[in-house]
Amino acid sequence: MRVVNALDYHDPRDALSQDWYPFLESCGITPVLIPNIEDAVSKYLEDLKVEGIVLSGGNNLCAKTCGGDPSEVIPDTSAARDATERSIIDFAISKGLPILGVCRGMQMLNAYFGGRTLTDIQSQVPEAAKHVACEHEIRFVHDTISRAIGVESASVNSFHNQGLTKTELADTLECIAITVEDGVVEGLVHKELPILGIEWHPERPHSAPEIDAYLFRSLLVERNFLSEVEK
Repeated sequence: MRVVNALDYHDPRDALSQDWYPFLESCGITPVLIPNIEDAVSKYLEDLKVEGIVLSGGNNLCAKTCGGDPSEVIPDTSAARDATERSIIDFAISKGLPILGVCRGMQMLNAYFGGRTLTDIQSQVPEAAKHVACEHEIRFVHDTISRAIGVESASVNSFHNQGLTKTELADTLECIAITVEDGVVEGLVHKELPILGIEWHPERPHSAPEIDAYLFRSLLVERNFLSEVEK
């Protein structure tokens, strides 16, 4: 979960936007919140018998996690969250559980599998489109996924300053969607495991909610997303 601080004094807290609850409920998913407890997360998940993982947005990845200059100062980061989410991914893979990463969660998946993250796409991507607090067009570049979703492009929301292009993508991952204007990766899938990442926020309003519902239900509830999408 996102790490936030109390106003006027240091008191880190784990938080989740209330928008997530009605969205997940509409997909037939009952959320169980995972605190940032790196050393105990495996036992926590084992005891709760979770059936799938959603890595939500919020916070930036730490410089070390991004795979670039470890001395770079990046605001709004949490080393504890980065470490906890690595442990969560470890657990999910060991149990064969599906994982869906959203925004930062997608970037975390890429980092976990050895990819890099651009810390400021506005300055690091040539002719970068706006990616913060806007809606822009994406194009699905994986033909079978595009057919399964039923569209080749869509307009989605965007709330991120970190991100990646195909150059930074991990070898075990495949790009499934890009921003039309600048080629920033908007969606990815693991080549073998039930792991999917999207850069937009399904819990927030945008113009293509039917795509979100399909992705969450098929991957996390019906468990047929990868079987429908022939590799």
